Amino acid sequence: GRRHGNAAPLHFRERRGRRLVIRKWRQNLFRFYSRCCFPRVTAGMKPILLQGHERSITQIKYNREGDLLFTVAKDPIVNVWYSVNGERLGTYMGHTGAVWCVDADWDTKHVLTGSADNSCRLWDCETGKQLALLKTNSAVRTCGFDFGGNIIMFSTDKQMGYQCFVSFFDLRDPSQIDSNEPYMRIPCNDSKITSAVWGPLGECIIAGHEGGELNQYSAKSGEVLVSVKEHSRQINDIQLSRDMTMFVTASKDNTAKLFDSTTLEHQKTFRTERPVNSAALSPNYDHVVLGGGQEAMDVTTTSTRIGKFEARFFHLAFEEEFGRVKGHLGPINSVAFHPDGKSYSSGGEDGYVRIHYFDPQYFEFEFEA
Repeated sequence: GRRHGNAAPLHFRERRGRRLVIRKWRQNLFRFYSRCCFPRVTAGMKPILLQGHERSITQIKYNREGDLLFTVAKDPIVNVWYSVNGERLGTYMGHTGAVWCVDADWDTKHVLTGSADNSCRLWDCETGKQLALLKTNSAVRTCGFDFGGNIIMFSTDKQMGYQCFVSFFDLRDPSQIDSNEPYMRIPCNDSKITSAVWGPLGECIIAGHEGGELNQYSAKSGEVLVSVKEHSRQINDIQLSRDMTMFVTASKDNTAKLFDSTTLEHQKTFRTERPVNSAALSPNYDHVVLGGGQEAMDVTTTSTRIGKFEARFFHLAFEEEFGRVKGHLGPINSVAFHPDGKSYSSGGEDGYVRIHYFDPQYFEFEFEA
């Protein structure tokens, strides 16, 4: 047995003495923790850890007020949390495959989810009741409510012999839901859509493609209004600014780029040395946060520096990086700023969602050009 000081082997000692030794060891351990570890934990940003998924996070989304955070993953679970303390409010149960996308309407009455089970589903946010089931021929990759919450759009993958489509449904017309027939369907013959959002005033949608193209589709006619190609590889994420005048894209070509929402004119580029899976714009400051990292299967075959999985903060105007936040054990798949700009969240390949509240130093920080 293992010896404790000059005493006999621990398991040969009488029971009373052994209990004494263990109790003493526990006290010493606590004293060590209180002296060494607690100050380190309380320094810096303290994240709230959300554990509600068994698989990798695919998307996280705040509602407009920011009191709720919706999370989806490569499991069939759709979770909603109180963002202020990380308490789980509820779960929307019904999907049978990985859930790729989630969105909430303007007044948080309805939630929309798209899944690899070939369906897009509409939920009552408060009760968790499923209101509509829209079946598709392939996986639903992106989805979203328009500004008024009356029209939904979603895109399907190019797989199993079916091409990529963007479908539009008007929720005010029950016959469209009952017959599973959208009022407009736009075919995408070239590369499939990997991310899409509604443009300003709900007049168009902005879609990013597998080949790196950006297209603006009219929500009335379905025609391509503007088309640009600034990225060389797949666009993983598109997120609008608070006033919808700009949006930021995240791409596998190791960059995130800022564009004008109306003209799709390229404004800024934020460069990293690894694929960018998600990017979000701060509502208060000229800051953008990037999340990414080498794909999980490639991590062991690349340099350790590239495999790191921090959230990275860049200045919007100067394109300079000014901060990093560690924490995730795998690539970050989705990032989102709280609508008040005082915190941000990230969801990773490790299945965790982390809510970070910013320190006072963040708000006092001034970038020196």
